[in-house]
Amino acid sequence: MAQKTKATSYGKTDVRYWENRIVKRVFESRGKQIEIPYWQIRLSHLGDREWFNTGQTNKSVAARKAREIWEHLRSHGWEATKEAYKPKATPRETNTIEQFIELYRDSLKRVEYPPSHPTAERYIKDLKLICRNLHIKKLEKLTKESLEEFKGNYLESGRKAKRDSDSVKNSCNALLRNAAGMFSEQMRTKEEPWKVDPPKERRYWKKLAKMLATRSLDEDEMTSADKAARNILGKVVHRYADEIVGHFKIPTFKFARRFLAFFFGRLLNAADGRSFRSLFSKRIQLEERLLVRGYVEHVRELSQKGTIVFVPTHFSNLDSILIGYAMDQVAGLPAVSFGAGLNLYNTGYTAYFMNRLGAYRVDRRKRNPIYMTTLKTMSKLIIHCLLYTSPSPRDS
Repeated sequence: MAQKTKATSYGKTDVRYWENRIVKRVFESRGKQIEIPYWQIRLSHLGDREWFNTGQTNKSVAARKAREIWEHLRSHGWEATKEAYKPKATPRETNTIEQFIELYRDSLKRVEYPPSHPTAERYIKDLKLICRNLHIKKLEKLTKESLEEFKGNYLESGRKAKRDSDSVKNSCNALLRNAAGMFSEQMRTKEEPWKVDPPKERRYWKKLAKMLATRSLDEDEMTSADKAARNILGKVVHRYADEIVGHFKIPTFKFARRFLAFFFGRLLNAADGRSFRSLFSKRIQLEERLLVRGYVEHVRELSQKGTIVFVPTHFSNLDSILIGYAMDQVAGLPAVSFGAGLNLYNTGYTAYFMNRLGAYRVDRRKRNPIYMTTLKTMSKLIIHCLLYTSPSPRDS
C-alpha cells in the first residue's frame, strides 16, 4: 500500500514534481498499518518498475533525491541506476569457529555471573572436538545434519574400540550438551524439548528475539533503547523465576512422610530377607537401618543459630528423598529446601509430589548467564530467609 498526493503539471526537472510523486509506503502486520519513515519513489523503464528509497524523512530533501535518481537513470541507464541506488546487500562473512570462541570468551567478561572458567573451557574444548571430527572451520557449517554425522562417527568409533555402548552414548550426549551451552535458548528448545517445558517455548523465544530487535536495537535514543532492553530482560527473568520456584503443600508433606516410612521400611526388609514375604515383615525397624553418624548434636545446635547448607553425594534419584527423610525422622533436623533436576518433573507422579514438597527446579540444559543468575539469586534468597537448603546433588 502507498499514500500518494495528487500530481500536478510541473516538469520532471522541477523539484515540486517529485514532491507530488514521492510516497511513504505502508505495510500491514498483524492487522496493524505500519508506515516506513523514509520517502520513496517508484520509477519505470521499458516495462520494469522498481521502488527506490531516498533514505530521507524530510519531504523537500527526499524530492531532490528522487530527481537525482531520475536524472541518473536518464544519463546512465536502468541497470547502472539500480546498481547505484539499490545496491545489493553484501553477504555477511560468517565467523570461523576460532572467531566465535574468541567472541564467546570476550562476552564472558561482560556478564555478571558467567559460568566458571573450567566450565566455559570445557564447553569450548568439546565444541572444538566436534568440529575437528567433522573437519568444520566455519560456524555456518555446524548444522543439525552435521551434528547427526558427528553422533554417528562417535558411536562408530566407540564400537570399534569395544567400549560399553551406554557409556559411549552418554559421553556423546555430554559433548553435544556442553557445546550447545555456548549457544542460544532457541537452539536448546529445538534440540532438547521436554514435556515439562512451558507450552510454545520455541515460539516465545523467537518472539522475544524479534521484540529485542524492533523495540531495543532500533531505538534512536540511547535511553529509550536501554529502557526497552531492560523491559525485555525483566520478562525473561520473570519467566525463569516462575519456572524455578517450587511450592510447598502441608497435606502432601504429611502424606509423603507416612508413605516414605512405609516405603523405606518395606524396601530395607526386602533387601535383608531377599524374598517377597520379607516386604511385609516387621522384623527390622526402619530406625535400625537408617544410621546417621557424625556431629549430629552440634549440627542441631547450629540449626538454631543460622542457615545450614547440606551438600550430599549422589548415586541415584532416590538419594535426595532418602537424605531428607533421614534428617527429618532419624536425626531430628529441620526439613530442607532441595534443588531438584527438572528431569524429575518430566513424569506425572514424580512431578506431582516434587511440585508440592518445596523443591526448587534446576534445568541443567540452560547455561545462559540470565538463567544462571536467576537460579543463583533463588539460592541466595533461600539462605537469606533462613531456610535450610540442600543443592541438587548432581550440581553440588
